[in-house]
Amino acid sequence: MARKTTPKTPSDAHQRTATASWFAAVRFTLFAFLLSRFLIVLASAVTFAFANHWPQPEASPQFLELFTTDFFAKLKTLVLQDDAGWYLQIAQQGYDTGTFDPTVFKNWAFFPLHPLLWRILMTVGL
Repeated sequence: MARKTTPKTPSDAHQRTATASWFAAVRFTLFAFLLSRFLIVLASAVTFAFANHWPQPEASPQFLELFTTDFFAKLKTLVLQDDAGWYLQIAQQGYDTGTFDPTVFKNWAFFPLHPLLWRILMTVGL
């Protein structure tokens, strides 16, 4: 005699384990992302400090200033080059209005998700 088998649903314990492992994976990914960005900014600060310190012989060789205001100004300039500048403009001012003119650059080519996230972060204060 053949018995009918019904498909088993995952148990409550299995669902909790799957959810916990998903959160662990997201936490690990977020940690790796933030750590890599921190290391990139730190390496940029050290490079910038050496570049600004090196041509000044009267400066004390014992001290190297990291994260100066000049560093942050140059970092902002570098970060907002290319597409990031367009995204910032969309986040702050919205999309351009007006008629189509092929001789004038407009920000219509950029999808709204990225600037929308920027606007949310700016509203929160980040």
